[in-house]
Amino acid sequence: MARMWKWSSWARAAMILALLLAPRSGTSQAPAKRTTVITMEKARRGVKCTVDSKSFDDLLSAYGNVLERYGPDHPVAVLIDDRLPLSWIWAAPTLASKAPLTNIRVFVAIRENEKMFEIQRTPSVPLTTPIE
Repeated sequence: MARMWKWSSWARAAMILALLLAPRSGTSQAPAKRTTVITMEKARRGVKCTVDSKSFDDLLSAYGNVLERYGPDHPVAVLIDDRLPLSWIWAAPTLASKAPLTNIRVFVAIRENEKMFEIQRTPSVPLTTPIE
């Protein structure tokens, strides 16, 4: 029963994210593009990526699926499970450029408190840079 609860909260987070990122009606003349949500979860051997209830063994395959179906400028939100290594935060947008997808947003989902936050990359700076 506990496993089912975890999945339902994960699915709920993905649905809320998709609704928050959906374009508002009346904001433009162009047809609305619904944001596609890719969820990344820890699996026994690596990572499991899910797009519209279809599972992939790696993120690049999930990106390829989105690219085939919607094109390179389609909005995509990647929801990364907080149990995955931090390196996925930086790998997600890098792999998107190889797909090539150009409209990617990255979020980290924290299961403990059922919250998420967006990661926005900024230019790298040397470690010796003073923080003000």
